[in-house]
Amino acid sequence: MSLGSTYYSETADNTYQEAYDQGVLIVAAAGNSGSDQSHYPSGYKSVMSVASVTEGSGAGTDTYGKLSSFSTRNDQTEIAGPGSSVKSTIPRDKGSYGYKSGTSMACPHVAGVAALLISLFPTCTNNQIRNAMIAVRPC
Repeated sequence: MSLGSTYYSETADNTYQEAYDQGVLIVAAAGNSGSDQSHYPSGYKSVMSVASVTEGSGAGTDTYGKLSSFSTRNDQTEIAGPGSSVKSTIPRDKGSYGYKSGTSMACPHVAGVAALLISLFPTCTNNQIRNAMIAVRPC
């Protein structure tokens, strides 16, 4: 999901929890405050919160996978994906591409990996897939 607010909602929290309890893996952008400010729905325990990282200078360098300056970073954020200068289509400009940045650009990368893992391991629960994704460490 690519939406957000700084306001907590018990109704929304309960709704996401019910979906999670039924096996849905919920992935949401962490927000672009550049701070540790709470952000929802990514801040709910049942939602996997996605931060943004930069490409940097490549694997093995000091800048590889560095948190994007705009990315929300708090104890609710549990995973990150490429979200700085991601090539994307431009709405209303047929056939055009541009570069966009934000946790909303990082979120689909994480959701795509989750979908791939679910397709490869269909007997795993949403919680097992989530834990496997956050347990992986780069080489």
